Amino acid sequence: MGNSEVVFLYGPSWDAPARLSKHHLARYWARTRRVLYVESPPNPLSFYTRFEEARALWERYRQGPIEVTEQLFVHTYFYPLPFWGGSVGFGGRWVNKCNQMIVRPQLSKRLQALDFNKPVLLVCSAHALPLVDHIPHRLLMYHCSDDYTAVPSRQTSFDQLERELIQRCDVVITTSDELRRAKENLNPSIVTVRNGVDFEHFSRTQAETEVAHELAGLPRPVVGYIGSVFRWIEQEWISQAARLLPTWSFVFIGPRQTNVSRLEALPNVHFLGPRPYNLLPEYLRGFDVATVPFTSNQVTLRASPIKFYEYLAAGIPVVATRLPDLEPLAEFAHLVTSAEGFTSALQQAVSQDTPESRQRRVKESRRHSWEARYVQLDAVIENIAGNRFR
Repeated sequence: MGNSEVVFLYGPSWDAPARLSKHHLARYWARTRRVLYVESPPNPLSFYTRFEEARALWERYRQGPIEVTEQLFVHTYFYPLPFWGGSVGFGGRWVNKCNQMIVRPQLSKRLQALDFNKPVLLVCSAHALPLVDHIPHRLLMYHCSDDYTAVPSRQTSFDQLERELIQRCDVVITTSDELRRAKENLNPSIVTVRNGVDFEHFSRTQAETEVAHELAGLPRPVVGYIGSVFRWIEQEWISQAARLLPTWSFVFIGPRQTNVSRLEALPNVHFLGPRPYNLLPEYLRGFDVATVPFTSNQVTLRASPIKFYEYLAAGIPVVATRLPDLEPLAEFAHLVTSAEGFTSALQQAVSQDTPESRQRRVKESRRHSWEARYVQLDAVIENIAGNRFR
């Protein structure tokens, strides 16, 4: 590692309930470099779709960057126009170009104030493409953690933005082999570095951690899920399992981003909303089995679910959709492809769990720590970029 600066362009909100790969990478690189982490900017529509988050981002925009740890600054900007919909109107590239024209002079001024001189640019969202020509940089990278071109609600002009960005980058990092294969025709310098786990944090679950009070009184076994409740949750599997196992409790920890009324109607299904990251081991401690019940589509089949690695570190039995990224870890989890298989696997996971199997999961998860992932990433970038990364 060298001493150059790094700018993250449009990462997930820093204060989001979950800590994602960009959050962990920013903290890792801030050990030896100065880092500016620029969050994805809100727009006027954000105050209707995600009010609390938008309000917090607006305050950050008004007050200027905060130094969250030594050498790590977090800041955001504001888009005057919402970028959404089809290829015309507000979904057109002209909207994104206008927004970036507003951001550009503000970001340039901020970089100058922080004395960032030709930083490494790590693009987290292809929306930043119009900025890269106007920020002197030594290296351009794209961290592609999901296949957003397969998301139905995306702006249709996003596909071309991402194609152009990938073609221009010095290095492209994907989080799964399936995602890499979907993009590698655009750039030969593309590598897979999977998601990982904050091992020290989540392995606390098997220590003296107390069970979260909200779970302590629920009928057991408790089937748990931590993360955003979005359209890719396989609601049919959960509904069938909850009906067949009426004395079990099904708990979801995380923001709801889709209609779950069919599940809310079931008396043994509980949606608790998001909980602080530092308290998640207390909730995991109350799970008898944890789940990754995703539908199978272009997005999920190319995903590397962070929650899976967090469950392993907690030592809890895991039942997950059979995704390509999880196949190498099949001996540590129950991977399923149907509603019937999901219910059966939940029962097996609980009945077959032992202290020894929990320790095996914890031991395996250490191999997938964020530290291990980013040592690998540094080596990959050094091999491709050499002095430009130092």
